[in-house]
Amino acid sequence: MANKTLFSSIKSILPRTTVRNEAGGPAYSLDPKHALAQLAATGCFNGTFYASAETQLNTLKTLIDLVDDNDYLARLAVYSRERACLKDMPTALTATLAARDPILFHQVFDRVIDNGRVLRTLFQMIRSGQFGKKSLSSSLQRAFQRWLNSASPEKLLSASIGHDPSLRDILRMARPTPKDNNRRALFGWLTDKEQSKWAPATEIDLPEQVRLLIEFRSAETAERQVALLEGREDRPALHARWDLLADTARGPQVWTAIAKSMGPQALRMNLNTLQRHGVFQDSAMAGYVAARLADENEIRRSRQFPYQYFAAYLNVSDEIPHEIRASLHKAAEIACGNVPELPAPVVIGLDVSGSMQSPITGCRGRGGTSKMRCVDVAALVAAAILRRNPDSV
Repeated sequence: MANKTLFSSIKSILPRTTVRNEAGGPAYSLDPKHALAQLAATGCFNGTFYASAETQLNTLKTLIDLVDDNDYLARLAVYSRERACLKDMPTALTATLAARDPILFHQVFDRVIDNGRVLRTLFQMIRSGQFGKKSLSSSLQRAFQRWLNSASPEKLLSASIGHDPSLRDILRMARPTPKDNNRRALFGWLTDKEQSKWAPATEIDLPEQVRLLIEFRSAETAERQVALLEGREDRPALHARWDLLADTARGPQVWTAIAKSMGPQALRMNLNTLQRHGVFQDSAMAGYVAARLADENEIRRSRQFPYQYFAAYLNVSDEIPHEIRASLHKAAEIACGNVPELPAPVVIGLDVSGSMQSPITGCRGRGGTSKMRCVDVAALVAAAILRRNPDSV
């Protein structure tokens, strides 16, 4: 008898595979647009089990070269940012458009580059020369200048967190013309220029939130810092990211006030930090944070997914109060409501192979790699889809 493995009747039913995937298994090739869309919605530019960060970058560049459709790249960049909620992939597509189609680039820039972190990422990608341009052309400068002049003071303060590149680097390369003395003083302060070089602006022209931040950093008592955060004495409260306050915060009393000013996402991501600074020694604060984390309206508004709360649960220290741990579980249950209802039943296949034991972030090195595994996220996504679509299998 002939070899039944080679001459099985099932093989005449299934289409023949055409390529090998990164694991070496038989697979089907996708057309360039399809493959690019898949990568733009899932890529992370970090080392994964089968593909290095450099491999992903080379794959992206190859697919971009094969797709001679700038309108498609523009729509894909917007989709990847607004619907897939990624940062690096849509930014890379935006950087590509800067070299290919300046008009489309400006339209996409305003939708993809929506915060300081993404702005710094775009600057870094352009300066690397990986996507066709290595310097800021006049068109690129206009885009950066528009963002820098239209962003709120709070947004610029948040953008100032981080280095390589820093916001200071962007300001020095983009060279925006300040729209007024407030913006002139703010740019001068952000780039550490001497006040004499801000002229005709002075320190009085700094936005009120910046002046409050300066006062917070120079305050000599915890009581004064708390007063600035709570807005006492007929003055507005200081609204700044906790990263800008941490270095000069004077003790648990101030950290408690910082915690009250944090949004639910910041609280979720910084539970261990708050624990280290003694915030949860006050049982009332533990209850407050637990309530914020499990706020149904906030969870639905922010479109958080269950795995994000599971990741927080895995990473919190043993000293975190039980009610906060319980609130993370409750929040994950509520977040299942953010999973869409599908128009028809689907078959959910969960990959449990060895590669799925790798971290969801990819391998970022010490301190940057998540405890959350790919299989954990896959299991949570499968369970959430099944809960919202009970006819699926």
